[in-house]
Amino acid sequence: MQLKKLHKEALNYCQLNQLDQAEKIYEKILKKFPRDIQSLSNLGLIYLQKGEFLKAEKIYDDLYKFERSINFLKNYINLKFEIKKSDSILKIIKENDPSLNIFFEQLLKAYRYLKRFDEALELINNKNEKELSSMSLVLEYYMIFNHNKKYDDAINILKENENKFNNPDLLNINMGISLRNKSEYEQAIQYLQKINIDKSELSNEAKKELIKNYLDISDIQSAEKLIENERSDTLKSELVALSGDYYVEKNLNKKAIKKYEEAIFLYEDNFAAKTSLAEIYLSNENYKEGFELYKWRVRRGIQLNKRFYVDDTDVIDIKNKEINIIGEQGIGDEIFYLRFLDLIEEKQRYKINLYIDERLLDLVKNNLSGFNSYPITHFNNNLKNNHVNINIGSIPRLIDWNSAEIKNVKFSKYNLIPRISREKKRIGISWSSKNVQLEDYKSIKLEKLCEVFDNKKEDLEIISLQYGNWISEFNKIKDKKKISIVFNEKDDLFNDINKLISLVCSCDLVITVCNVTAHIAGLFGIKTILLVPRYHGRLWFWFGEKSRWYSNSIYFIQDEDKNWDNVIRNISNKFWNILF
Repeated sequence: MQLKKLHKEALNYCQLNQLDQAEKIYEKILKKFPRDIQSLSNLGLIYLQKGEFLKAEKIYDDLYKFERSINFLKNYINLKFEIKKSDSILKIIKENDPSLNIFFEQLLKAYRYLKRFDEALELINNKNEKELSSMSLVLEYYMIFNHNKKYDDAINILKENENKFNNPDLLNINMGISLRNKSEYEQAIQYLQKINIDKSELSNEAKKELIKNYLDISDIQSAEKLIENERSDTLKSELVALSGDYYVEKNLNKKAIKKYEEAIFLYEDNFAAKTSLAEIYLSNENYKEGFELYKWRVRRGIQLNKRFYVDDTDVIDIKNKEINIIGEQGIGDEIFYLRFLDLIEEKQRYKINLYIDERLLDLVKNNLSGFNSYPITHFNNNLKNNHVNINIGSIPRLIDWNSAEIKNVKFSKYNLIPRISREKKRIGISWSSKNVQLEDYKSIKLEKLCEVFDNKKEDLEIISLQYGNWISEFNKIKDKKKISIVFNEKDDLFNDINKLISLVCSCDLVITVCNVTAHIAGLFGIKTILLVPRYHGRLWFWFGEKSRWYSNSIYFIQDEDKNWDNVIRNISNKFWNILF
């Protein structure tokens, strides 16, 4: 075997973009020379270009044992970004560039992906670069400031580095986004209007941002004109759906329905509009039509990279079949949908395999009889004869039930852990959501939440129901507000759901944002004060604003997006009446 000749032949195929032919030659070389760096590197690049990331990772993981060139490390890090392994990136950079002369930008990006924004900010402060070297680094700084709600810093970093942007539209659209985050809608519009919305590569995004800002200031005329002038039915459908969202926010559901129907007419595969329309029907207790439309949440979720194991939108019949029911999205959603299982008759349950988050298996086994329950990691999407796969939220669409039955699933039938009598009332609190898309909207600062307890703390025992390490925050609250929050450092409330259930059920009252704690408290009928974001809690309104879904939960909804002032004030005023 002439190695040089084979290398040359493979490279020729690469240059002609005949990657399959090149791949065969490199695989042939590696059978005889398994540590040939050139073949391994190029084969890894071929897998990257073909989007076969797991194959590429195996090659690069092997190469990393004896290859540390800068080009290789750059490709290796980019691969890890593609497969969302940011922790691995931190390790690679720390092992190969501890002074951060080469991979500073990649480290920032990894911290951002991991939502470790405090460390990213500390890195920026320590680096103290007076002039940023590239547009991509400017944007990395900008995104980190934006995620940390440091909108002024985000805007300043863009303004100070205007000369780095070879595409001014990219600068203008990001300025528009940050100004809208600051509620400076008029200024945001000014920047967005600098973009040539007919010719720019960013025209679609610019139009969406313009519509949002017009609607934020209730400039319906400008929004409608922009929509009217749009030539693409697909984009026009998206813009019309944004108008529908606006009317939902204004509680004008009849107008919202018309907009969503128009959006669907323009583009049948506008799954966001179909899902939003379903939510309105469900909130109006129009269950048959609502649940039929709600199936499109699956396609919408897949578009948003949410966790859906199966697309069941084409399933129309599950009679006389063995059924695999699969948990969807996140653990909170799985808990939310669990009661749909009560709609299934006992005699049918032996044919049902339930695949859910492993942390919920005990909860299901202790409260729902007849189902075969397995960890969701055991689910195999390969269908056997006479089997059908459906998501847990699709149950009402695919079985026979009536409106009375769907209303009854709201009542808690789950076994409540007996509550111990205490001298002080026990209040459980949870303030953070790790939902990637909605964290900024759902979460509240612990210090802000604790304002509820001003002048009340002597009569209460306050315990943490929040997963994660918050010891430093607890110490700050104790020093600043003289409030002691009870917690056990050894408790792992993220993985040990049984422990979280036990703590929730020990409380006289739970105060929580829209996260898994809210679902657990609602499921077990614990009296709950729920902090609902203004524009991002629509699923919670399915059965009315006072939660006819979770009958012991009381909603407190923001007046203004990302502003909890009115919520905390209203909870404080009504606290004792709710507790007793």
